[in-house]
Amino acid sequence: MLKDKDSDSLIPDTEKIHTKVGQMFKVELQSSPSTGFTWALDGLTSMDMGNPLQSVRTGASAAIKEVSSKFQASSQNTKLGAPGFQSFVFEATKAGSTIISFSYRRPWEEDSPPSQQVIIEVRAAADKEL
Repeated sequence: MLKDKDSDSLIPDTEKIHTKVGQMFKVELQSSPSTGFTWALDGLTSMDMGNPLQSVRTGASAAIKEVSSKFQASSQNTKLGAPGFQSFVFEATKAGSTIISFSYRRPWEEDSPPSQQVIIEVRAAADKEL
C-alpha cells in the first residue's frame, strides 16, 4: 500500500494512497477479534463531480470498490487468540478521490462509539494523468 501524510490532503492528518485506475490496493489494520472487536468499512465517500461529500456504501459513484476483506493471524505469534491484521482489498474503478472510513468496534454494541477510527483518502488517476 502506498500511503503518506500529505499537506494537500482534502482532510487534514489523513493517510493518503495514490493508485491508478484498474489497480488493486490493500489496507491492513491491526486487529484482535478474540476481544470481540473487528474493523468495519463504514463507507466510501466520493469527493468528485463538484458535489459536497456524498457517502456511498457501494461503489456507485465512488472511484473505488471493495473487493474482499479477511483476518490474517500474525506470523510472529501463533497462539490462539493472538492479534493479527484485518485486510481490505480495493480496486480503483475510475479516476477521482474517495475517502474510506473504518471503525473498530464490537458489532453487537451498535449504540457505542467505536474504539478507533481510521480515515484514508485515495486518489486514483488514469494512466494518462500520471
